[in-house]
Amino acid sequence: MNKELTIDEYKEIILENLKNFDKFCRKNNIKYSLYGGTQLGSIRHGGFIPWDDDIDVVLMPEEYEKFIKLYKNEGIYKIISYESNKDYYHPFIKIIDTRLYAYEDNTKPIDELGPYIDIFRFNYIPNNKIKRKFYLLKYIIMLKIIIGLSKNEPEKGVIRKLRTKISKRINANQFIRKFDLFLRKYNKRPTDEMICNYMSLSIKNNIQKVYNFKNVNDVKFEDMIAMNANGTDAMLKVNFGDYMQLPPKEKQVGHHYIHAYWKDDLKKKGKQR
Repeated sequence: MNKELTIDEYKEIILENLKNFDKFCRKNNIKYSLYGGTQLGSIRHGGFIPWDDDIDVVLMPEEYEKFIKLYKNEGIYKIISYESNKDYYHPFIKIIDTRLYAYEDNTKPIDELGPYIDIFRFNYIPNNKIKRKFYLLKYIIMLKIIIGLSKNEPEKGVIRKLRTKISKRINANQFIRKFDLFLRKYNKRPTDEMICNYMSLSIKNNIQKVYNFKNVNDVKFEDMIAMNANGTDAMLKVNFGDYMQLPPKEKQVGHHYIHAYWKDDLKKKGKQR
C-alpha cells in the first residue's frame, strides 16, 4: 500500500508552497494577506493552528488581477482553476505542488490535484442598499448550487437534496464561470465593503471593510515571514469573534480530511504490479 503523508509532512509541503508564493509576490510588489484560519494561526499561534491542515491567502481585486497576469507556473508549482480543469468546482484558484497527488474525502476528486494553498479574492459589493441586497441574495443562491456541485456524497435534508438535483442538471464549469463573473461586477469601481470568494454561506463572517486591507504588515508564520492586512485584528473579529479564546477540546479538529501521496511512489507501485 502506498504511504500517505502524515499531517506534519503535509504541512511542511504546503508551507514551502506558501514561501514560494510569498517570494513571488514580494518580487513583483503584490500585496496579499493570510486569511481565515491561517490569519488566525499567525496571530494566536505564530503559525498553523495545531489542528488545522491548510493555508489560505487573499488578495484585493487589483492585486489578484496583477498576480494572475504575472504568475507563470513556478517550477513544481502550478495554478489550478475552473479555467484550466473542467472538473474543478471552486470559484477561486489553488496553487498545487505537482510532485504529489491529493484528494479530499468531502469533495469530488480532481485528477491533477496536489497539496495546495488556496488563493482567494475579495470582491467589492455595492454601497447602495437595494443593489447590495440583491447582490448578496444572488451570491447565496449561486453559492448554494456550487456547494452542491462540489460534494461527492448525497446531501441530507429535503432542501439539500433538491439543491443536489438542481446541481446535476447544470453544466458545472459554465455555472462557476458565471458566478465568478458575477462576483467581479463591481471590482472596477471600489466601494466601502468587500466579500471573499471563499465558499462560505455565512454572509456576516465574510464581509470586510475595505479600509482594513489598505496596506500589509509582516507577520511570523512558522519559520517564515508572511503578510497580513493592516486591519487583521478587525478582520479576525468579523470571522471569529473573540479570536484569542481557544475553542473547546472537542472542536479542536481538522476539517479538510485531505490525503496526499508522492507521485513517484505511485509510479513505483504501478511498475511492481
